[in-house]
Amino acid sequence: MKIKRKIFLIAAAILFINTFWQDARAQDKQTAPRKSMAEIVNAPVVYKLPGTERAAVKKDLNYKSTETATAPPLKMDVYSPPDAAKNEKRPAIIFIHGGAGAEYNPKNWGIYVSWAKLAAASGFVGITFTHRLAFPKTLVTEAAADVTDAINYVRANGDALGVDKDRLCLASYSAGGPMLSLAMREKPEYVRCLVAFYSFLDIQQSKAHRENETPETVKKFSPITYLDENAAKLPPVFIARAGLDEIPTMNDSIDRFIREALSKNANLEVMNHPAGVHGFDNQTDDERSREIIGRALEFMRKNLDAPAVPEKSAIDEAQELLVIEQKRSAAIVKHDMDFLNKLYADDFQGITATGYQVDKARLMEVFKLDDPNTKFTIDEMQARVFENTAVVTGRLTGKSAAGELISQSKFIHVYTRQNGQWRIIAGQGTPVRAAATTRK
Repeated sequence: MKIKRKIFLIAAAILFINTFWQDARAQDKQTAPRKSMAEIVNAPVVYKLPGTERAAVKKDLNYKSTETATAPPLKMDVYSPPDAAKNEKRPAIIFIHGGAGAEYNPKNWGIYVSWAKLAAASGFVGITFTHRLAFPKTLVTEAAADVTDAINYVRANGDALGVDKDRLCLASYSAGGPMLSLAMREKPEYVRCLVAFYSFLDIQQSKAHRENETPETVKKFSPITYLDENAAKLPPVFIARAGLDEIPTMNDSIDRFIREALSKNANLEVMNHPAGVHGFDNQTDDERSREIIGRALEFMRKNLDAPAVPEKSAIDEAQELLVIEQKRSAAIVKHDMDFLNKLYADDFQGITATGYQVDKARLMEVFKLDDPNTKFTIDEMQARVFENTAVVTGRLTGKSAAGELISQSKFIHVYTRQNGQWRIIAGQGTPVRAAATTRK
């Protein structure tokens, strides 16, 4: 009986659901090993949209050859919406990386690749490129020349790249913030808006910049400088601030820029992540990060005069939910707790096929169990979508290693869509009774 009960618990545990999940890794923050730089920069952003993996990509376009024979050519990747028609031109977002150096090829880092794919899934053209901004030797002037050439390349080749050369957004990250000065100084009409994620907006107090650049250069490439020159004429600016940013003088530069911009009545939108670290868009995996990323995309859409992305059909979304269910089943087999934690909400309550009520903590413990003598399969799945809510039903079958039927139940999962992602919010299992035999 104990074995049978255990089997039913494992089987039923596949049924459960949640809506508002929180990052389980945050609970282990004190004991988690420190991530390497490669792990940090190659993590994708935490906001998801359908179609990100279907972006059409033109890779390694040589937008500039540097003067020295030892320096690598500077290259660019262009990510386009999968549904873009031939000869159609879309507004573009040009992603400006922070201090790294061309030899590290930041355009290929997971964070920028995922941002560019996210842009393409949102109906824009997403552009990543490598420039010479570096650390600790900052090379601000060299990087500014590269960024200028990258923008000019996009505009000159707009027809071939599917880009509307008169609708561009510059999005900076970290030490890439000073590159926004290019648009703030010249105020070209084709740069419709600026976005700064945890970016330096005043480098006049940055030790690295003051040690490597002249005072004139530091002032010239501090965006705050251009608030003195008719701030109302500047492009709209969106600022994403990380409340727990660990980069020295970073938040100080952002806060001073915000105060000055507001005093000059600049067109400014600010979102703060109180618990966000530097790089929170791919490091702080929570609802606030996703809210900020989603709002940034809406800001770009509004200021680039871009149409909303057409809603997917209910048939397409139903198919997507069935794929999620298959991934969930595979994650249980592989004990992929990261995936399961993200799918189930922390306040989850569910009913198993045997009538037990299980919360998330208990569910995650059951998912960690391993019974090599039992194999579970799901089939007969169907999904129905009702705008931002969906229901998935199916059958769960457990068999022994020899193929003997052990258990069978029907399940129902209720999903809701939050910040572009489906979350399971409820579920229940019902056992399937074997048909009675009749003696003659």
